[in-house]
Amino acid sequence: MLVFYVMDFYGAIYYSENIPVDVSKYTSSIILEKAIDKLPTADDRILAVKLIAGGITVYENARIISKPKHIHLPKPRINVHVSRIRDRVYELFVESDVYVKGLELSLCDEEAFFDDNYFDLIPRSARIVRVYVDKGIDIDYFTKKLRVKAYPYIEELEEEVRILL
Repeated sequence: MLVFYVMDFYGAIYYSENIPVDVSKYTSSIILEKAIDKLPTADDRILAVKLIAGGITVYENARIISKPKHIHLPKPRINVHVSRIRDRVYELFVESDVYVKGLELSLCDEEAFFDDNYFDLIPRSARIVRVYVDKGIDIDYFTKKLRVKAYPYIEELEEEVRILL
C-alpha cells in the first residue's frame, strides 16, 4: 500500500490517498502522478509518502512545497529513546511533535556507524536508527555523547531534545 498525503508542519492532514501497489523486488515504477496545482498546498505544508508492506512502513519520504528560504519551520521538540541491543549496538527511536527538516544524529568524540544519521522526520511518525560503536561504552556515556541537530535550529536545540532510556 502506498499512502500519499499533504500535511502541515504540525501533522494536520489536508489530503490523503491510499493506493494498492504490488512492486517486485529490485524494480521501480511510477505509481502516482499529481498536478501540484490540484493539491491543497501552502508554505507550511509538505508532500509525504509511505510505502507499507505487511503492515510495516518500509519507505517514507517527505518534501517541502516551497523553497527552504521561504518557509518558517516550527522549533521541534524531539524525543530520542535509547536502548542497548547488545554489546556495541544501540537503537534509537526518534520522534518529534512537528516536521523536522534535515535531522542529523552524531556521537561526539566516538567512532560510530549510524544506519541512517540524516533524514527528515514527519510529525506523528518515528524513525528507528541502529548505531554501531567501535568500542564498548555504557548507555549513560552513549546518551551524553549523542548529538541531535536539525535545520535551521542547528545550535538551538539543546532544550528541545529529550534523550530517554
